Amino acid sequence: MYFACESNRDSDGIVYVIKNDTHISDPLTSKLFDKEVDIISIKEEFNIASLSFQQSGGSYIKFQNTQFYNLMYGDFFSLLILEDINDNYSHLNSKLKLCKYILKAHRKGVLETIIHHQSNILKNKDNIYELMELLDKYSEKTEIDELEKFYSEFKSLKFTKEVKIYPDKNEKDPRYDLMSELGDNTPLILLFIMAYEIRDEKFPPFPKIIYKPSITFDRLKNQQALFIYQMSTDKYSILNPSDGDSGLNVVKEVIQQIDFDYEIIIKSKNQILNELDSIGINRKFIYPDSDNIAKYIKEKYRI
Repeated sequence: MYFACESNRDSDGIVYVIKNDTHISDPLTSKLFDKEVDIISIKEEFNIASLSFQQSGGSYIKFQNTQFYNLMYGDFFSLLILEDINDNYSHLNSKLKLCKYILKAHRKGVLETIIHHQSNILKNKDNIYELMELLDKYSEKTEIDELEKFYSEFKSLKFTKEVKIYPDKNEKDPRYDLMSELGDNTPLILLFIMAYEIRDEKFPPFPKIIYKPSITFDRLKNQQALFIYQMSTDKYSILNPSDGDSGLNVVKEVIQQIDFDYEIIIKSKNQILNELDSIGINRKFIYPDSDNIAKYIKEKYRI
């Protein structure tokens, strides 16, 4: 509330209320990091994964084994366990969100939906044709039962069965025996990368990246907060079958949109600031250095 009112007091302030879902083990729920280097590495992680996926014609994905990859890997495995325990869980989780996004973005008859260059398509041609036929079959399907059918067939594709993901953590995972019974999480990880790569003008389904910086100085402790790091990526433009080869390599930067539950419009900023001041939340509390304390006293007592 304080930061929403602090500046431009003649205009409205806005507070967005966002659900805290960091405690839920699902791939698309928020991921919390306390080191800036771990957040920076996410973009690099996906640059490498994207390059390996495209250059291999979708037959190989290389990750860097970062904290983000380990979190996502674990959550995709947890998703399998929860689906096995609760038949209704699949209707709520990331699997169907990824399927729905991919099928909505795909254009029937467009070969370059996922792999964007003919030279790379030729490296895995038969498997990509098989994938495109499945995408054409279910394109723009949104009903839960249709999405489940798509995923069931997707798991059985040679494209899915033959993809190699590095590092392969399955056999080293102590849960490997259980995983082999449930089926591994490779199809889910592959869906996640396909959604990231598919031609579209919207940012793909992706977890919110939450940054909680560690505070080492007393003067900054009152400014402790969680920060949302908005991801961005370059997406290849949408194609239609009639487009031919034109526009294949046109890219557009897309930015992750942050969903919120409520939007609070603040019209009386000065009144809100006065009410916050009465409970001790003010400039000298937020910024406890000598200059800001002096400025607070000057403004409050009109010195």
